[in-house]
Amino acid sequence: MNEATASNAALVRQALARLDDDRGPPPPAECVRALECVLARDPMYLPAVLVLRALFLVHPLSVRTPRCVPHAEFLVCDLVKKVTAARHTCIEDGDQLAAQLLPAATAGTQQQHAAYFVGMWAHYVHQNYQVGTRIFRELAELGNANALNSLGMCCQRGEGTPLDMELGARLFTRAMLAGHIGGIYNLAICCERAEGVEKNQARSVELYVKAAEFCHTSAIFNLACCYDNGEGVSQDKKRAVELYRRAVEAGHTGGIFLCAMINLALCYAQGDGVPVDMSQRAALLQMAVDCDDTSALLNLALCYEDGQGVQQDAAKAVSLYQRASAAGEADATNNLAVCYQNGTGVERDLAMAVRLFQRAADAGDSNACTNLSHCYKTGDGVPRDPRLAWKLLLRSALAEYGDPSCAVAEYEYGNDSDNDDLDNVMEGVAGAMEEDLSFDEEEEESGDSVGD
Repeated sequence: MNEATASNAALVRQALARLDDDRGPPPPAECVRALECVLARDPMYLPAVLVLRALFLVHPLSVRTPRCVPHAEFLVCDLVKKVTAARHTCIEDGDQLAAQLLPAATAGTQQQHAAYFVGMWAHYVHQNYQVGTRIFRELAELGNANALNSLGMCCQRGEGTPLDMELGARLFTRAMLAGHIGGIYNLAICCERAEGVEKNQARSVELYVKAAEFCHTSAIFNLACCYDNGEGVSQDKKRAVELYRRAVEAGHTGGIFLCAMINLALCYAQGDGVPVDMSQRAALLQMAVDCDDTSALLNLALCYEDGQGVQQDAAKAVSLYQRASAAGEADATNNLAVCYQNGTGVERDLAMAVRLFQRAADAGDSNACTNLSHCYKTGDGVPRDPRLAWKLLLRSALAEYGDPSCAVAEYEYGNDSDNDDLDNVMEGVAGAMEEDLSFDEEEEESGDSVGD
């Protein structure tokens, strides 16, 4: 047993002593916090999960439900004592534990809950799909709603069982009829995406509404998107904003929480369903940044660069662009290059700008291709190369518009050019594409090339 595991086990034993007498005093706050710290390090450390849940059942006013653990309500006090007394480290043999728990599963709901949790642990933590699916299937045959829902997901993902979208949808329906909120939500997804059932957006909305009544955050967010886009229900931007706000205020972490925050920020920026409020937008983006959302880094940087909703701060914008660029956001890399090119919030450095434009262009950013093309055309930070400038410009136009000739014509001449000029540009572009997106050097030297 390594040092970290030994420390975790000691904390669990300390907390376990609090379960000996259900009428005893509530556990000390530091004991609960210590268990929560254990779960913060290892969210699926089974003994800590069990004990913390048991403490919650015994002292519901003193201990919070362990939010980091899915389906924590399935764990019960007397079983906690048995499992934690037997093992103080993560269980390594799912088959052995399943063999001990499944025969007793018919004896009552407590044993079913225990077996189900082991199935969750085997399937999602150790990715032992065969063990997890076997446990889910045996419990589903007993009518266990949690197992019905989990087995449905296994069927639709092909994990531990052959891929079967229709069977998955039927299992979600059974789970829903048994009162499982996740089953309601998953069936809504099936109706929306035509996975195992016919596509029925209106039915999907009905199910999202039902799951949202039980505060299912993902259902709340998806329902907000339906109202936002008018899918399966009449478009209602105000209702969408209300639901996005509910999803944000739920306080959960993860992708749905961040998506709701970003969408709500966009509503404030565009005035969709709510008055335009750039300060609210910036505040929401800051919250998303605090949750390590890289797309929010880019948008918050734009706020600081332009002074939208926050005091203008070019240096702060550069810092945020750098963080987003390091996280692989090509748009941010392009914007950071522009800052170096113009000396905005950072010392002007044309060579650095070119390197950043190149990095963003290599990552597929069409704006970076256009900007890099301009550098080669004018010789800013790099030796002048009209032919390479054309190649980059055409690459950008093709990626963004799918029609390089029209895009290049607009770029070179603007909307005020006469038809003869446009015809010349398009003829030159067509020739360049036939010659591997480059012009002959003779044309460049003669001045006939429109790229010069």
